[in-house]
Amino acid sequence: MLAFTQLHALAPVVEEVTMRRARGFVPTTRRVRRNLLFLSWSIFSLLPLTLLLWVAAAVVAGNAGPQSPWIGTFVVAGIFTIFAGLIGLIGVLPLVGPRGRVLARERGYQDNVVELFHVHPAFVLAVQRLQQARGAQLAAGGASSVSGEMEVN
Repeated sequence: MLAFTQLHALAPVVEEVTMRRARGFVPTTRRVRRNLLFLSWSIFSLLPLTLLLWVAAAVVAGNAGPQSPWIGTFVVAGIFTIFAGLIGLIGVLPLVGPRGRVLARERGYQDNVVELFHVHPAFVLAVQRLQQARGAQLAAGGASSVSGEMEVN
């Protein structure tokens, strides 16, 4: 039993491997796409900036000596950019743009239901109309199975 309690560090890895995922294209406007790209590039550009600040601290330490006040400034600024990048990556990026979650398969469905968030109301209406058309086709005796159903809230 003790062996199982020591494996808590593997829990995120096990969760990532066993997660249900849905892949697909969600249409966005140019403005939204541009803003998402800008935010992503801003957050991910903090890593090279951190390395640049720490290299600058090493160069200053090599040229001006260890008593230079700029060394501490560059190192602290590098630490700040790492924390800002982590906060942006973990706290900000997941909240921006369309996202969703895969729900458990419900009785009567062939596939898992995907619930989408942060999508335009017109997209929601279009998906609901598509679902109603598929439902009407099934009720009229069209296809015998439903696949690719989506539920949008």
